[in-house]
Amino acid sequence: MIKWLAFFAEFARFIVIFALGLAILGEVEGAIYSMIGVAPGGNMWWMAGLANVLLLQIVYRNRLQFSGWLKSPANRKLSGRTTMLLASVSLLLLLIASCLPG
Repeated sequence: MIKWLAFFAEFARFIVIFALGLAILGEVEGAIYSMIGVAPGGNMWWMAGLANVLLLQIVYRNRLQFSGWLKSPANRKLSGRTTMLLASVSLLLLLIASCLPG
């Protein structure tokens, strides 16, 4: 029973972290885009959103999962290669979203 409670508490924590993280990253990106005079087109916001999800996944898997309520031997960091790949794809998506017209 305790393991189920820990699972649901960790799941709620995960949802809150991602919701707040996406909101914060979206606002920061919007401010940066407006400062440099670039605005992603209407259909390009999904790329920026996907890039943010990838960045949050990196942060969660490499740091935040170890400070949660659910302790598991299956919890492990992403490999350095995977981290670099996800970060590169995220950066590429952000650049594409800012350069292509909607």
